[in-house]
Amino acid sequence: MNFDSYLKKISKLRTGLSHGHVKPHKPIMMLAILSLIENRKIRSNRIDYSPHLLELFKRFFDVVRSEQDALNPLLPFFYLRGDGFFHHKPLSGEEQSYKALNDPGSIKKFTAIVQYAYLDEELYAYFQDPVALNILRDALIQSYFPRFKNQIQRIVEEEKEITDYETILKSEPDKIKETKSTYRSTAFARTIRDIYDYRCAACGLRLNLNGLVIIDAAHLIPFSESHDDDPRNGIALCKNHHWAMDKFLIVPGTDNLWHVSPELDDRIEGCKEILSLNKRKILLPHNKKYYPKPESLSWRHTRILR
Repeated sequence: MNFDSYLKKISKLRTGLSHGHVKPHKPIMMLAILSLIENRKIRSNRIDYSPHLLELFKRFFDVVRSEQDALNPLLPFFYLRGDGFFHHKPLSGEEQSYKALNDPGSIKKFTAIVQYAYLDEELYAYFQDPVALNILRDALIQSYFPRFKNQIQRIVEEEKEITDYETILKSEPDKIKETKSTYRSTAFARTIRDIYDYRCAACGLRLNLNGLVIIDAAHLIPFSESHDDDPRNGIALCKNHHWAMDKFLIVPGTDNLWHVSPELDDRIEGCKEILSLNKRKILLPHNKKYYPKPESLSWRHTRILR
């Protein structure tokens, strides 16, 4: 299929219609995918139903949504298959189950059948060309969201800067203090969540629902004191355990174990869950190069509430 044919398809997606209102989900999903490809978060013709995709979908969606639009990225991720260029790769042995799908059902059901999505090879090749990608993105915006063009373009530019800082955090941490970024906090948060696989390093909670993330990225030595966004000065925690660490009720130790303040009393119901962490292993990143720095762990450990 040639470029003009894809341009036409992108401009005339089979969107839902409710009381004259065009549902924004499909074009928003395409905007999110385009941004991930542009920023090299998608490096091959494989589109995972990932936290990265969901978070970016929500960013664009929050700009254009109306009161009647529900946040559900799974629907466009499934129904884009009806537009002739977006396809799904079933898991091995689930081919017949996929053919029988008339709707995606729940996230659990869908991801038990579908491994990932992919585009026509020709379209994916066009997306590798920055000029072609921008033409296709402009067509999406003009066709569906002309009133929100400036806001969408601002997100596109912000995502580029966030990605640049993420790249420095992950590959050149020695340059962090030399680099200034308006979006350093966002980049740090995304980096920590990613390297900890969106999982709390204390209790193991992992939940990402339609781009609503409940895992925080916490500095071990606070940024106000260290000005250090090195991922090794960070840890991923659920909101409860982030609060507990900030209050020095729990601290990660240099022995890679959690330590709990002796001030807590196991006879008090609210303390039991926190006390159960004592001497439990920190759930560390898969990649050892992102393990917390000993000096950052030591800073926390010496400040445990006694």
